[in-house]
Amino acid sequence: MRKSFYSFIIILFVSLTILVFSSVDKKIPYEQEVISTFNQTNVQALMSNMSFKGLLCNCSMQTEDLKDIVKTVVNHLNIDMSTIQEENNSSDSYNEYSIFSRTTDDEKIKITAWSERSDKENEIKSYITLEVIQDDVNNDLNKTKIRIQQILMPYVTSLEVNNSITGTYRGRMDEGLIETLNRGIFGDVYKIGPSDQAQDDYVSVFEPSGSYNNPVTLEQRDNKAQLDIRYTEHEDKTYITFRAPKIIK
Repeated sequence: MRKSFYSFIIILFVSLTILVFSSVDKKIPYEQEVISTFNQTNVQALMSNMSFKGLLCNCSMQTEDLKDIVKTVVNHLNIDMSTIQEENNSSDSYNEYSIFSRTTDDEKIKITAWSERSDKENEIKSYITLEVIQDDVNNDLNKTKIRIQQILMPYVTSLEVNNSITGTYRGRMDEGLIETLNRGIFGDVYKIGPSDQAQDDYVSVFEPSGSYNNPVTLEQRDNKAQLDIRYTEHEDKTYITFRAPKIIK
């Protein structure tokens, strides 16, 4: 009897431990949370746009050096080589090299590396940007974001990521659906921003708590996760755009 009791306690303890660790492991990436909430509110995800900007060095780089870095990054991506288009742009104070292409998953890719002289600060810096656009949002956004971060990190001293996901809802969203959308994405903590129009066709919502790994203050609005909801009468559609900036390093 006592042995059975102890066995029961051990099984219960193990079960609770598994439950606790399972709940920790199941932390959902915010991109997945946004798509899930879109589905719950009958919002069709149209497009995602991820942009990455990194500082290469506080120095000048020649076009060939910029080209080498861009092509090294390209080699780490699943690029459809037949879609590559190259572009050069240079002047006395500016060097730039860009590649436009598509991946084998049909993502649109733009990679640009450039050096520029700032007359105001009297210094030269070199940067790289990588932009990924997905139509229909078919791929795993969080996996794509992490993969590109890992590709860029060895080459940059700082990295900023801006991610936006846009969807559409047929007709005008009522207040109940907007509330469901806000709570599904931001939870209980969110703030309604001032409208830039004198009508009820536009709502801006943003989170002041840093729940998307963006420690911010209310005054630093550009660094907040933000949800813009806009109704267009001529299409009879509501467009919803979620934006989440993040500094990686």
